[in-house]
Amino acid sequence: MVTLLMCVRAPETRAALERCALGVPGLDRVRSAADVTTAGAMVRSDSPDVVLIEAELPGAGPDLIRRWVIGAGAPRVIVLDSREDFAAMALALAAGASGFLRSDPTSAELAVLVAHAVSRDRSGWLGEPRRSAAAQVPLQRPALTEREGQVLLGMSEGKSNSEIGRELYLSEDTVKTHAQRLFRKMGVNDRAHAVASGFRMGLLC
Repeated sequence: MVTLLMCVRAPETRAALERCALGVPGLDRVRSAADVTTAGAMVRSDSPDVVLIEAELPGAGPDLIRRWVIGAGAPRVIVLDSREDFAAMALALAAGASGFLRSDPTSAELAVLVAHAVSRDRSGWLGEPRRSAAAQVPLQRPALTEREGQVLLGMSEGKSNSEIGRELYLSEDTVKTHAQRLFRKMGVNDRAHAVASGFRMGLLC
């Protein structure tokens, strides 16, 4: 039996997600909660395979994600968020979130998510490996140049390439070049993974 728990505040959004989930093959049970306290109790009692949690809910931060993913049952935690707050995304990933979905996912997107839960695939939603509490150790640090480190720091602060460029007196194209190089050195594909890995590797604090 595969259980999906949705923690979403607005009743109309929960209803829309529930209707969407009805079209997902392999999903046996859908539960919902309107706040993190209720959801936390349901995580403990129901051991859901996947938890979708709204990013803007009070208390829905990295500490909550960390508690859920290292607890009994260890569900996959997917953050529902339509914003592009890379710093917040990185902190959620570093805490153990498997990834992100827009706030109005399609049945096809939910189907892929459930397939991951059913298969118990150890790879994460965004390509990040899920890490248990025992595995939360720093990864091997790549040798970033001073400029690459500065660009990574800017990313962790949620700045755009143009904002980083203005701060460092670099063109936006030059910032993009530094970003591509640091992505390659860190073995990541995007900003969120770069920042999350930066925290894990001790490159950011």
